[in-house]
Amino acid sequence: MHKSHSKNHSSRSSAHKSTLAASNLYQNENNFKNPGSLHKESSNVMCQKMLIEPEIDLECHDTLDSVSADLDLAPPIWKPKDSEFLELIKEKQIMYMPNPYFMETSQPHINPLMRVVLFDWMMEVTSEFLMKRESVYLAMNYVDRLLSIVPNVKKDEYQLVGVAALYIASKLDEIYQPKISDFERAAANGYSVSSIKLMEKIILRHLGWKIMPVTTYNISNWLLSQWDLYITYHFGSQVYNNPNDFKNLPNDERNREQAKYEERFITYKQPNNLSYMRFRDAIHVLDAACLDQRTLKFSPAIIAATLVYLMTSKYFKTSKYALFLHNTIFQDQESFTHLEFDLACRAQQFIATFLASALEINNLEEIYFSAELLIQYIEIEFTYELPMICKVQSKERIEQHFEEFLTYQTHSPALKEFVENRMKNAK
Repeated sequence: MHKSHSKNHSSRSSAHKSTLAASNLYQNENNFKNPGSLHKESSNVMCQKMLIEPEIDLECHDTLDSVSADLDLAPPIWKPKDSEFLELIKEKQIMYMPNPYFMETSQPHINPLMRVVLFDWMMEVTSEFLMKRESVYLAMNYVDRLLSIVPNVKKDEYQLVGVAALYIASKLDEIYQPKISDFERAAANGYSVSSIKLMEKIILRHLGWKIMPVTTYNISNWLLSQWDLYITYHFGSQVYNNPNDFKNLPNDERNREQAKYEERFITYKQPNNLSYMRFRDAIHVLDAACLDQRTLKFSPAIIAATLVYLMTSKYFKTSKYALFLHNTIFQDQESFTHLEFDLACRAQQFIATFLASALEINNLEEIYFSAELLIQYIEIEFTYELPMICKVQSKERIEQHFEEFLTYQTHSPALKEFVENRMKNAK
């Protein structure tokens, strides 16, 4: 590859409809195996493990006074904005799913580690060309779907497919798209402009011009926005859970209250430091996970839901569930330790209720297996270098268009090696 110069469990089958529906598109007796048996644990044991081990704990059925543990009996009042987007997800995500086993069944010349290298390079190019994150996720979808359809793609053609896929995606998602000659140079002039244009036609023809999927990033980004609305709906009316409540305080006191607010109020897309860092952490995990071919076994909505569940659970724990304790009369460590188990269960139920309302995921078992995969990527070392766009746009312009700022692709050089090591260790 040319170097860039730009630097399983039948009893649970109904709980995995999204995953199985996607896999059934390509299922046959030789290629698919049923998931292994999954031992059930009591909810108490699972919640206890959540407090002391970095394992996947998705259920807690303890009844809490403040939150019902039965989603069916107590449907959530909050409803997401743009609810028609959920219908779009249902309509399009299976249609645009690649064969998760195309490497094993039809691509003898290409392996999953080569996919990691290519997609990491595509993320780097997208970042350096000041492109949006959605562009690279569109392009990755094109590459995987093409290789699901066209067998025996050669090694020396693989990067060309990636370059042409990026070129197509840039036409759809970018206002100021790079020139085709820019993509030629990004591949170290390994492919001519004419070869990129020819591959563009090949991709479009084989994909039947179906190039507008709902991507994993698209769903994740929407879901993070909906989470911010959800948590504000439930907690935003409490005193000091809105920055306007303390904006007129003296500077030192205002800064202290702002810091406390940012720590306890778990948001992702608000214009404050911790919210931005959470967003970047979540996107780091998503980028890393999507380099791993095993994520293709799950629908984009399941991956997005798993991402939000795992990351938000992590942040509630690291904040010592301060949001649930805000304005309470006890603050000492002994009181917290006594209540930590109940607080963990409450946080878990709070997140589960959100997923039920936003994505109609009414049972956390639906994300169990995807969580087994994604949880390993939470260990990645996060970096917070600003997107390249910050070099050409003023701070004032970025602050005024913060939502747009979040859409630009970032790239972490450590991503590829981390994913490769995890994939090798999984063998």
